[in-house]
Amino acid sequence: MVNKMSSGDGLESSEAARKKKIRELNDRLRQTGEGGQMVATQGILALDASIQRDIANKIRTFNEFTSDNDPYKEHDFGMVEVAGIRCFWKID
Repeated sequence: MVNKMSSGDGLESSEAARKKKIRELNDRLRQTGEGGQMVATQGILALDASIQRDIANKIRTFNEFTSDNDPYKEHDFGMVEVAGIRCFWKID
């Protein structure tokens, strides 16, 4: 007997639901700071406080997710530029 799985067997929808939940949690952390701990490198901490605030605001409002920078659709990585400084952010 051969067991053929169809695309409607729930596995794909379960994986989609898992990714959706991860994306929601990552967006919540990035946008509100809730649900995790945020850290910064020494390089960011050495910048003027106003630039640090601008970087944090850009990360908070980042919404330029594409298949190139978000291949798994989890909203866990991005890059922002503030005052000519390119800053990469990552959620683990």
